[in-house]
Amino acid sequence: MSIFKNSMIIVILVLGAWTLGTINQVTAAEQETAQFYHQRGFESIKKGQVDQAIADFTKSIQINPRNAEAYLRRGAAYSLKGQQDRAISDYNQAIQINPRFAEAYHNRGLAYKAKGQLDQAIADYSQAIQINPRFAVAYYNRGRAYALKGQMDQARADVNQAKNLGLEVPSEFLETLPQPPARSSGSTNQGAGDSQKTAEFHFRRGVESAEKGHYDQAISDFTRVIQINPKAAGAYFNRGLSYAKKGQLDQAIADFTQGIQINPRDAEAYRNRGFAYKEKGQLDKAIADYGQALQINPRFAEAYCGRGESYYHKGQYDQAFADFNRSLQMNPGDYCANYNRGRVYAKKGQPELAIADYNRAIQANPRFAAAYFFRAMAYFDQRAYDQAWKDVHQAQKLGFEVPSDFLETLTKASGRKK
Repeated sequence: MSIFKNSMIIVILVLGAWTLGTINQVTAAEQETAQFYHQRGFESIKKGQVDQAIADFTKSIQINPRNAEAYLRRGAAYSLKGQQDRAISDYNQAIQINPRFAEAYHNRGLAYKAKGQLDQAIADYSQAIQINPRFAVAYYNRGRAYALKGQMDQARADVNQAKNLGLEVPSEFLETLPQPPARSSGSTNQGAGDSQKTAEFHFRRGVESAEKGHYDQAISDFTRVIQINPKAAGAYFNRGLSYAKKGQLDQAIADFTQGIQINPRDAEAYRNRGFAYKEKGQLDKAIADYGQALQINPRFAEAYCGRGESYYHKGQYDQAFADFNRSLQMNPGDYCANYNRGRVYAKKGQPELAIADYNRAIQANPRFAAAYFFRAMAYFDQRAYDQAWKDVHQAQKLGFEVPSDFLETLTKASGRKK
């Protein structure tokens, strides 16, 4: 499921124009080699070949450790893999080399935002804007961060400034921001202003409550926002997520549907409604929603993974395999996609390839109990009983209830009880 949000999440990583960067004490031959790896990494990241890009930027940095742009782009690649701490480390290095590197501050802000550290994100966006007052994307992303904090006046001002600087801002994002009251005298204006402040308060408290797992309070707050502003797509989205977290999938689907009616281009809403349908076993509806999300955003790795799971549960393993591959092309480190592709390999009678994928899933998420269990099954198929028992114990340690029939079968095959 997605994180709670104000509206569509649009992440804009800035790669910058390709240049050679700063060269210090590098021979002409080394400079040419560094340029080759940097250029190849730059092209790889644009193609979505993230691991190759990281490898190439790393080689370029090893040759020329003073190339701030190589750190910027490797940081962007780490961000695309969800490795935000590594990304921040690279952005720090870029800023140390070039303290006026606005793009590095902006991208570090995105990484902090992905970690939920909104104040640090806003500070970095502000620094980028101070260096480059015409940095439209930085205004837009700072506005989004303000919106997530419930500071709607600042959010609206930044998004409007981004528009004034020529950035095409999705109209549906603006529609979800409470509009300022009309300028008029008397109690009507005061009432409108009070309603806006009330909606902002409840929205902010709803997000905070949901992130703490207090879903009933969050639902109450988002309901109050909707009562004030029935077009608040973000409130429907977040209330839908809260219902889904409580297992109330019908209510979640109703809210995602309402949000989609307000904002038909919200790929996240389609993806989350697809998830709810999948959990209800309505797999055809889930596949349709994931497909709609991908039509809006063809690089939505999580939607490919969700659709792949739906195909898997329908027994359509070839379609599932294709979707998991597409997801991993965009996000090779995703533990869920690796795990699910491993299950397809297991169904196809290829336990060695299944184990390789389970290994990657566990490396990305060492507490993923199900991956240990399914790797145990793959080891069993290879008659590697000691490894199977080891994974069974680890899965149980992490709270996974291993089926008794598998334990009996493993006990008989291995000649041991534990």
